[in-house]
Amino acid sequence: MMTRKPSNKKSPTRKFNSRSIHKGRSYTAKELAEICDIDESVVHRWRREEGLIPIDNQTPAMFYWQTVKQFLDHKNDSRKMPAGKDGDFPCFGKCKLKRRAFQNQVVIVKRNDRLWNAKAICSYCGSKMNMGVPACDFTLNITWGYQVVEELPKFSIIGTTNPSSTTTDKAGYKTNKFSPLEAIAFCPENERIKHRYFDRVIHRFGKDKGSLRKIISSILVFEEFNNFSNFKTFGYEVAKEFQKFLTDKYKHSPQSAYRIMQAVKEFFLWLKEQKGYKRLEYDDIKSLRLSLKDTEKAKSSKPRKVVDLDKWEEMILNIDPKNEMELRGRAIFACLISTGIRIEALLSLKIGDLNLQENYIFQDSNHVNTKFSQSHKTNLWKFKPEIKQFLIDWVGLLKEEHGFTDDDPLFPKIQITANSLFQFEKDGFKKEFIKQPEVIRKELAKQFSNANLDYYTPHTVRHSLTAMFMGFELNPEQLKAVSQNMSHKSLETTLNSYYQVHEFRKDQIIDSLDIEKLKRLRQIKDNPKYQFIISQMLDESMIDKVFELVVSEGKQKEGSQ
Repeated sequence: MMTRKPSNKKSPTRKFNSRSIHKGRSYTAKELAEICDIDESVVHRWRREEGLIPIDNQTPAMFYWQTVKQFLDHKNDSRKMPAGKDGDFPCFGKCKLKRRAFQNQVVIVKRNDRLWNAKAICSYCGSKMNMGVPACDFTLNITWGYQVVEELPKFSIIGTTNPSSTTTDKAGYKTNKFSPLEAIAFCPENERIKHRYFDRVIHRFGKDKGSLRKIISSILVFEEFNNFSNFKTFGYEVAKEFQKFLTDKYKHSPQSAYRIMQAVKEFFLWLKEQKGYKRLEYDDIKSLRLSLKDTEKAKSSKPRKVVDLDKWEEMILNIDPKNEMELRGRAIFACLISTGIRIEALLSLKIGDLNLQENYIFQDSNHVNTKFSQSHKTNLWKFKPEIKQFLIDWVGLLKEEHGFTDDDPLFPKIQITANSLFQFEKDGFKKEFIKQPEVIRKELAKQFSNANLDYYTPHTVRHSLTAMFMGFELNPEQLKAVSQNMSHKSLETTLNSYYQVHEFRKDQIIDSLDIEKLKRLRQIKDNPKYQFIISQMLDESMIDKVFELVVSEGKQKEGSQ
């Protein structure tokens, strides 16, 4: 007996997400098929029959991002069904419209206590129709005027409201062929060479997709400035004018101007090595730079904001959750302050990553979105025990009430369901990861508002933790342990990027630096007769206190004489 070979054909896609098309690049048919989750042959059919226009007549065919976006929006709009009256069923037969049930008779199939599935026959074309309806006879009988029966009536043209519509030609429902809304400016040769460059950015330069998106946007800024002229026309005057353009456009954000300029410069340095672009001059490419003054502005860091962690801790303890969603929010805030974890990593944590018995979280880079894809073990900071208890209670709720396992997300998505009145409401959790950090930021802003505190971003917790530990006057070994627990490569990263001495603290430190006292203290420490004392004392802080006491006593003797 022969077995049928499994088919590789994909199921038809009903709706396309045009937001997945990135601004500033072109796509091949293969790339477009992967994004839309369709077969590559469908993209070629769009080109032949439905009006999707390539950038040129060369192979492989490539499609400009703006054209693709408009085409996908056109496809989605053409599938939209015009709105009907309340109680009309969507007819996906010949009508492609919302229609009344034939002879006002429906058959009910009960899904659950809230929702029923109503089946009917289209009164125009006789196609079968389905629709979810509230689980109550009142809406069907009184509001919509339908009669619930056990079997659907047999369709006949005599009983239809509009018999002529049953013979409607199917060609009348064909959608209009796509045509761009307006002329789109781009250079086909630029698009092809950019596509080669973007493909090599990941492999040759080792950059991730997030960096690639910034590079694409930066090169698009240059193209828009240069009116999409061919890259071969680049010269010194273009570089000079582009510098003025960026300085004026991003005068309030020199960091953005510097990032764009560097990305464009790296692209042209690569372009100089390619066939057909060797006439570009290195001196002209090196002219793609900001002034020294603007470069220093871009590299200088702004003062870091810090929040009083005592207030943050008090805010968490005062949260009075009314439902499971607020319990999730409290657990997220408890995890943020207990670990100082980055928000991208927090959203991708699994329950098994949290070891409450050993008091740590293991950020496994195989599934946790860590910086530079490095795995880290992060111990929980010892705040008030209630903070840790919130995490214990949260994990217990997920496992006992919702059947979650160690492989499921620690902070899952909220399940949205429809109630009996067709209103959406929150109902438990899905075993899916939260994808947008904005969900956490909005919840955090809400809790800050309830506590009458100014809003701080989740990353502020990391700076606040660093500032707090620096205020404890830790020894070098303790500082290094704190740095490692913050997932920093070195202590230099902690001190330079995450810690800054505030003005009021700097004034206190400078005022306390008595130069004469420090000189005398150094002389005493260098005295050979104190070397034995130093060798017998293990605590460096105790050594400093003893010598400070000797210095102060010496000053008192001098004063008495």
